[in-house]
Amino acid sequence: MTTSGKIRLLLALLGLSLLLTAVIVQKTYTPVNSLVQSARILEDNLHNKEAFINKQLNGTERFKKMMNLRNNEQDAINAIENFTTQNNIWFITLTNNKLSFWSGIKVLPDSTNTIKDGYSFIKQPNGYYETFRKTEGNFSVIFFIPVKINYAFQNKYLQNKFARDLLDDDNIDIADFTDVNVYEVHSSDNDYLFSVKLKNNDANNDFVYYELSFWILTAITLCVLMHNICNYVASKGYVVLSIIFLALYIALFRFVNLHYNLPDFTYKLSIFNPAFYGSSLVYPSLGDFCINILVIFWFVAFVYRQRRRFLTNVQSKTAGYVIVVVAILTLIGVSTSLLRLFHGLVINSKINFDVNNVLSLTGFSILGVLMLCFSFLIFYLLNEIILTICLKLNVPRTHQLFLFLSGIIMATVVFAYFHEFTLFYILWALLVLIRGYSFIYYKGQLFATSFLGIVFICALIAAIKLNHFEDLKEHETRKALVQKLEIPDDATADYIFKRIENQIITDTAIVRYFINGLHNGDYLKTRFQKLYFDGYLSKYEFKVHEFDANDEPTSADKNYSLSVFKDLVLYSSFKVSDYFYRENESFGYQNYFAILPVNTSNKQLGTIVIELKSKPLQLSGAFPELLIDGNISPENDFKDYSYAFYSDNKLLSQRGTYVYSLDNREFKGDLKKYTEKTTQNHSTAWYESFTTYNHLIYRPSERNLIVVSREENSLYYAVTSLTFFLVVILIFSAVIITLKWSWARIKIFNIAEDGLKINFRINFDKVLYKTRIQISMILAVVVTLVLVGFITFLSISNQYYTQQEKMIRDKITRIASAFENGLFTQYVEHLNEESQVHFNELANTYATDLTLFDTNGVPLLTTQPKIYENGLVAKRMNARAFIFLSKLQKTEFVNDEKIGELSYKAAYAPVTLTASNKTVAYIQLPYFSNEADYRERISSLLNVMINVYAIVFIAIGLFAIIIARQITAPLNFIQQSLSKTIYGKKNEHIKWSRDDEIGALVKEYNKMISALENSAQRLAQSERESAWREMAKQVAHEIKNPLTPLKLGLQLLDKSWKDKDPRFDQKFERFSKSFVEQIESLSSIASEFSAFAKMPDTRIEQINIFDMLNQAVTIFKQMDNVQITYLQPENSFIINADRDQLLRCFNNLLKNAIEATPQDRKCIIDINYLVTSKNILLTIKDNGNGIPEEMREKIFEPNFTTKSSGTGLGLAFIKNSIENANGKIWFETTMGTGTTFYLSLPAA
Repeated sequence: MTTSGKIRLLLALLGLSLLLTAVIVQKTYTPVNSLVQSARILEDNLHNKEAFINKQLNGTERFKKMMNLRNNEQDAINAIENFTTQNNIWFITLTNNKLSFWSGIKVLPDSTNTIKDGYSFIKQPNGYYETFRKTEGNFSVIFFIPVKINYAFQNKYLQNKFARDLLDDDNIDIADFTDVNVYEVHSSDNDYLFSVKLKNNDANNDFVYYELSFWILTAITLCVLMHNICNYVASKGYVVLSIIFLALYIALFRFVNLHYNLPDFTYKLSIFNPAFYGSSLVYPSLGDFCINILVIFWFVAFVYRQRRRFLTNVQSKTAGYVIVVVAILTLIGVSTSLLRLFHGLVINSKINFDVNNVLSLTGFSILGVLMLCFSFLIFYLLNEIILTICLKLNVPRTHQLFLFLSGIIMATVVFAYFHEFTLFYILWALLVLIRGYSFIYYKGQLFATSFLGIVFICALIAAIKLNHFEDLKEHETRKALVQKLEIPDDATADYIFKRIENQIITDTAIVRYFINGLHNGDYLKTRFQKLYFDGYLSKYEFKVHEFDANDEPTSADKNYSLSVFKDLVLYSSFKVSDYFYRENESFGYQNYFAILPVNTSNKQLGTIVIELKSKPLQLSGAFPELLIDGNISPENDFKDYSYAFYSDNKLLSQRGTYVYSLDNREFKGDLKKYTEKTTQNHSTAWYESFTTYNHLIYRPSERNLIVVSREENSLYYAVTSLTFFLVVILIFSAVIITLKWSWARIKIFNIAEDGLKINFRINFDKVLYKTRIQISMILAVVVTLVLVGFITFLSISNQYYTQQEKMIRDKITRIASAFENGLFTQYVEHLNEESQVHFNELANTYATDLTLFDTNGVPLLTTQPKIYENGLVAKRMNARAFIFLSKLQKTEFVNDEKIGELSYKAAYAPVTLTASNKTVAYIQLPYFSNEADYRERISSLLNVMINVYAIVFIAIGLFAIIIARQITAPLNFIQQSLSKTIYGKKNEHIKWSRDDEIGALVKEYNKMISALENSAQRLAQSERESAWREMAKQVAHEIKNPLTPLKLGLQLLDKSWKDKDPRFDQKFERFSKSFVEQIESLSSIASEFSAFAKMPDTRIEQINIFDMLNQAVTIFKQMDNVQITYLQPENSFIINADRDQLLRCFNNLLKNAIEATPQDRKCIIDINYLVTSKNILLTIKDNGNGIPEEMREKIFEPNFTTKSSGTGLGLAFIKNSIENANGKIWFETTMGTGTTFYLSLPAA
């Protein structure tokens, strides 16, 4: 078996082994395994935490430090850093069962009496914790290890998962006593803590990735095996069969994958989730989309490698025209299919492809763009295949061009008729024409100019079509918004109403408010706004009406009667929950009201009526993202739109940044139809002149009109998207070219007959000097841009943080001063419902959130009570801030804090009485929008930097190409001059006008040429004299050989004549024959020397080398005991050579091979060839005796021969003939085995 066969067998065994392993791994998975594996990881990490706590408490001195933390500020800060900040362990200290110190406000139990010494497990409002308590005397320390977070609601900052430092997987949950199939978690002392259960039979991440790796390795191995087999089949001449095999394998591979869902774990990977993208059975997910594109690329790349081996002998013109037409239709069909494919990817997916905001792109977005690059590569390779085939056909190229242009025009017309006009076909037609021109005039070489042109065309197509697809998608989104606005329903609000209504009627503060009988409508409104009607519902204006148990109004406004709202319930409203109703007729507004009873112990205390009406002018609020319920979907799809409602051409309400007119004079729409209109921006700034507003107008009735507007900047979108795709396609091309270059130049191992040999080697010899200059310039610029961008980013980030900290310091100082100037009495000394109202008004005055703490760190008032009500943090002041203000007596302190995954800054300041200099409270200013503001500013900065740097990168790349050409142009000129230098002939001097380094090189070259000419003349004279002397010796030697027997024969005849020898006649006859043979030998010698002397007289013409070789083979293969193995190819290979010399050359080589074979051995001659685009390598191998070692260096000398007769001019003649054709000849020989001659000749 050959080495290649062994490799295929090894790949088959490896693929089978990997497949078997993947199946076994998949079958061995059970829910119990997943539960046990994840639970043990959780348990082990808990034990590590416990060990850390025990280590820190080990020793009397360390425990005493814990007892004295309240009085030692530095130890307290170090303990917070050591336990809480670095190791995610919270702790409190108790003296006489009273709180004396806390390390943080994540967890603070209301009661610690239930927490026993040692290890235990507790549940708190925001999650589950393992506790460890240690008590000595009246002092206790309790440590809290977060196990499972369990917030009241979730969003991107608040996630109900196990603590990250305990478990990364999300496949288990805390079990209760009714669950079965649980795993019991114990402490390091073997105390039972809690149990966990498997969630939805999910596997842990490690198992999924482990199984995934085996399936991927299996697929890669089998694909490599199939590729190797198809290559082998193609090498045997069955190219079409190999292509069919590969196509069938790919079809089978995808059929098994899609139909039988193998492997069946892909649903666990988000890339295979159809919620993001799914269009058909063949493209059910983004993962399948990528797999399909990659296997299509594999198939096309394989056909590309075999493109020169099929359809090589099509002589019929009719067949040629059919092939051309089919090829054109193939290009049109494939391009249209790829276009529709990516149209579906953009339109029918939830993946963001807004390349104008690069930072908004997700991993799926990048994957989609990468598949777009592969699609362009597929089309490029397909175009190369078709050009290779069509340009060999017996069809005039002008006819092919006419058919191609006709096809493009027809495709454009048909697409415009059924869809819309597009430049798509025209643009890729330019790509085809660029490559066709290179094929016709430059043998298909890809120059830098044409490469950049192709990249630009691909980027232009991508930018135009993506913007068009995004416009179509945006248009449908705007229609959906119009439909949503037309119906005064708010599904999100309905959901929230159902959730909050029971919270309102059971709110103890409201019940207490009615029991006390002190009615303050502002208090109720403030509480409702902060706890219930915030976030999404902040877009509604609301009023609160209070009624007592007798349905009499108790609010300041007595004009509203409860019966009015009850009538609305009966006659003109729609019930959306138990207590909330939506008014029926409310175009332009969304009106709701609620009738909420307030009861206690089955006794009605009164009734609250809440009216909600969407605000006429709705702007995005500053509500903290931290407090937004993740179940409530924000209207992100509509955030960039403005809209307005008109009734009888009068503005009812509006939202967004666009300024609508009170009287409608510019928007006219048809009934029940969508109309578009574009208006210009009226800003005086020049850069704003490119900004326009596109309006979608819809008239639901004769009186009403809805306008949805969107700001657009077509020039900006076009430039940024084109720049983005230019950079992406250039990077993709650079990667592909680098991989191809590396594959050709980096050798890791060699495949020999005796096995694989490791031999790592990189060959840089063929990298052009021009290419090195271009790469060096581009790398220098890229590195510089990256460094400048990184430094700029760091500088601006630091400036932002500095300005932000300065801003909140100034604000907290002013607020603290306001408190010290008398406001503290309202909030500290006389705390009531009215205090909360005034406190909120103060916070609104400074446009910020505030929290007021007493001197023990307990919150008194806050503008965000949800944080405490929902247990996000405990009702205490941040421990570090409390130490700095209470113990270290700082006048202000800015702290980095964190709730869930939200990091923010908070400023603190003491409230001090001026007269007594006594601190009576602490004020906190939490800047929740810190991270959001930072992301927005940095995102804008990075987008601008990326777009600008991309343009600079492209400009520098073009500049590098131009500069490199300018630098290397003189070198190319000199190289061409050197290539024309012929030794022994008159060579022209190079003319160079500039006195620079090139000029110095040219001067030296000209001096060398002059010296070379003189040397050549002297050497030629000397060589001629030497050659004639050698020739004279050889001629004399060769002539002496036949003259000696002639002389001896004449002497013998003369003696016989004189002696009257009776056998004289016989001797005369015998000697006469010998004399004739010797004279013929002399004639042959003269002829050969004459032929050798005529060698310089060559007639160079274009000939097919295979025709000459076939003539020589035809003559010699008729000889007895001679076998010549030679398969003439179907394609010709044209070279520049002398026809007669080349034929004599092949005759001499074959004749020498036959004569070098012993008579007792059958002469076997193998003739092979290797054809490339630039040259041909012929090998003529015999099975003769070989050439002895001592004779190998002289084989091509004119007087060398190994035969008993001959002039020794044959191989010298061959060498001169090959060199006259600008070729080379060399040989390899083995004694007793044979000799192989190699002839390398360039293409014409």
